[in-house]
Amino acid sequence: RYRRRMCQCWRWWLNLFKKNYKIDDEKFYNNTKIFLLENLNKNIYFLVKELDNKLVSTCGIQLVKYMPLHKEELVERGYVCGVYTREEYRKMGIQTHLLREVIKFSKDKNIGILELKTSNPEAVKLYHKVGFKDNNSMKLEMFL
Repeated sequence: RYRRRMCQCWRWWLNLFKKNYKIDDEKFYNNTKIFLLENLNKNIYFLVKELDNKLVSTCGIQLVKYMPLHKEELVERGYVCGVYTREEYRKMGIQTHLLREVIKFSKDKNIGILELKTSNPEAVKLYHKVGFKDNNSMKLEMFL
């Protein structure tokens, strides 16, 4: 049976994540716990897919309010994050469904723009399939 649910509790998400993905990095786990305690269901949301009580796929959205640019209205943007499907469950339409649910959730929340970053060519195909477009903007980063 297909089961999709909105993640409501940081403990539930972290325990499933740690158990299913065998995350042994305690610093990563603790930092993620702190972040989710402060933000889950406030400005970050996760849709998850479980099969046989096993977490098989996640797709998150973090809501970010940006200062308006010249001649732009105040826009809340959604940053798609935490997109992952276990290898043995890929190519089954699970992530496509979760992404479409994230898009619907964003529309319901009046999010003006959805953004994401990826360098995975297979993921790019999936994102194009659900409506994302290349914006050809030059992105610059500086790690401090």
